[in-house]
Amino acid sequence: MHGPVKRWTAVVAAAGVMLVGNTGNLSAQGDSNRQAADPPAVAYRKAMMRSNSAHVSSLRALLGGELNLPAHVLHHTAALEANGRISAHIFPEGSTHPNSRAMDEIWNKKDEFAAQVTVFADATRTLNAIAQRGFNDQTLAALTVVRQTCRACHTAFRKPAAQ
Repeated sequence: MHGPVKRWTAVVAAAGVMLVGNTGNLSAQGDSNRQAADPPAVAYRKAMMRSNSAHVSSLRALLGGELNLPAHVLHHTAALEANGRISAHIFPEGSTHPNSRAMDEIWNKKDEFAAQVTVFADATRTLNAIAQRGFNDQTLAALTVVRQTCRACHTAFRKPAAQ
């Protein structure tokens, strides 16, 4: 690189580092403020839900046809399956809080809730099994089923977002 191009590259790189650093600090501050207000069970549950959402979003991008990263697909489907296996344990009795969107029906209708969680766990297991065989169209269809299980449970057992 010569003169102006080299300086421009250095300026852009420095600006990127500053932006990423500041964004990370703001994010960490926001997370620590939220987590400080939430009891550990609620904070953990929210983190798990964000994890599920991130894996689903990643898979939607990976399975869109423009990326060829099969190992990444397997990483995200395996992570969702692992989350599915432990989801039944992230709602301990009485873990309600004003910052939580979990409805009392989770604990008042335990059998119905447990059935929903089982459907999610089964769907994530199926998703991962299909992805292991390498069929992206079928994996995308199985991901749609996982998303439907999320939606069904949230409809029945999650309060609407605060306005």
